[in-house]
Amino acid sequence: MKKFSALLVLVGLLGGTPAFAGDSYSNYGALASNTVFLQRLDFALHKAAQSIVAESVSVTSHAQRRNFAQNVIFGNYNVAGAALYVLADATIQGLASVGVNGGNITDAQLDAAIAAAWNALAGV
Repeated sequence: MKKFSALLVLVGLLGGTPAFAGDSYSNYGALASNTVFLQRLDFALHKAAQSIVAESVSVTSHAQRRNFAQNVIFGNYNVAGAALYVLADATIQGLASVGVNGGNITDAQLDAAIAAAWNALAGV
């Protein structure tokens, strides 16, 4: 399977069929372990964490949201697990099928998916 996945990535890089053609779970799993995508996601989660830490304590479930934000800030969370959850977002899924490293997913789309997923990631 790894040889086949590598071939798909190579074909995508060379301008052939997109690397994630077929939109299967294994394709999303490959993106969830892609270093470039994970770095982008990690930064976007840190950006969101700064906002969460600064939000009002009156926000529903603030303590849990803040606890997860602090875990993100200090690197005490599973970015690959978060990637799988964020990739379940319908908008992200539609875009993730095109790019080898999720480069076609804009920062704003990634931020929106994280905002929508934050409570679930925080265990709320």
